Amino acid sequence: MALRHEGDRGKTGQAAAPGRRQLLTGAAAGLAIGAGAMAAGAVAAPTQALAAGSGITTITPSGDTTGATDAAAINGALSGGQAVQLVTGTYYVNASIELPNYGVLLGVARPAITKQADTVILATTALHAVVCSAGWLENESYITGGLIADLQVNGNNLASNGIVLQAFDSQIYRVGVENVLYNGIVYTVETQNGTINIPAGSNFSNNRIESCSLNNCGQWGIATVEDRSALGGPVYTDGFILNSIIAGTGLAGISIQECGDWDIQGNHLYGNKGHGMQLGVMWYARVINNYIESWGQGTVASVYRAIDGYSSPPYGGPGSVIMGNVMSFTHAPGTTGTGIEGINLACPANETNRWTVIGNVLEFSVSSGFTTSNGLVWTNLASTATTLGVSTGNTIYGFQSDVTTVTDGGTITITAGV
Repeated sequence: MALRHEGDRGKTGQAAAPGRRQLLTGAAAGLAIGAGAMAAGAVAAPTQALAAGSGITTITPSGDTTGATDAAAINGALSGGQAVQLVTGTYYVNASIELPNYGVLLGVARPAITKQADTVILATTALHAVVCSAGWLENESYITGGLIADLQVNGNNLASNGIVLQAFDSQIYRVGVENVLYNGIVYTVETQNGTINIPAGSNFSNNRIESCSLNNCGQWGIATVEDRSALGGPVYTDGFILNSIIAGTGLAGISIQECGDWDIQGNHLYGNKGHGMQLGVMWYARVINNYIESWGQGTVASVYRAIDGYSSPPYGGPGSVIMGNVMSFTHAPGTTGTGIEGINLACPANETNRWTVIGNVLEFSVSSGFTTSNGLVWTNLASTATTLGVSTGNTIYGFQSDVTTVTDGGTITITAGV
């Protein structure tokens, strides 16, 4: 499913929202988020609750494999304003767990490096999401805050998505997501039925994903879904993706449609079928110290990149940093006819984009099964584009072309550092 990035230029101001900032919505291009139909007779999840703060409720797993008992217990406590503490064991759910304003959903931290958590939330039927923002299923509004930590979310190859949030200031720590038909963790401007209820000009910032693990997600591992044309600009900016592991996704491991001010550091990505990271409209983004191995493992022939700044280039990007990343391509692509690139940074018509690319390692050690291989690619998409890059200390080897300039005109100026 192709990403869509609308053509409005620039980054809009951040409008104040109820309680803090506002949100954005839309994304006809992104998210097959309503693919899983709710099973008949599923326990109804509550509508949006007030801020949690009246106490912590510990819920033990019931053992009811239909999912009705655990789903009702967890949702009942959350909707009542309680922070929820789950214990060791498997919680079967036949309805999405809905996180309210400032909601807290905690499990038991993993006891060993080989396990994400001792607490598992397991879908027992087709769900739109295993965990989601309160109101998202009901096509209502968004939430403020929210903490999810120390859980394993298992879609059981029945749920469409693992965690879907419409939120700002949310935190997801030490959470594993696996076996979902579409996306692992996604922030979206759309409600479940595709409507947009977020005010135009909104901005939802400061969402943080840290030390998470995502595996066997049919589309994206971690993603944002936006609609610039409907909302007048980006919504999900100033976020964090830190120290997480993302493997075997159906499309990109990380897909941030509007990457302004995002901090993406210390992540490991393995064998994703599309791009490693697809980062749109990079304004002041920091992409630092990530390890990306053997992207482009899908069955659809295309050009796949470890760090893709080409598909949706910034409109007059004021400067992003790509530093200290290691990109190692050691396995043949998933299908012949595929091209492989390490980093591609593009500039559209009538814009000046600035980049700092320092101390990266790009290795290509495959001898067949691909059409082209390029390490670092600087691209002008029009004769009126201007690319200004600082590139120093990069180690690039094994590609057909280690450094490439692709231009339809304009000016590309690359200096060795300041």
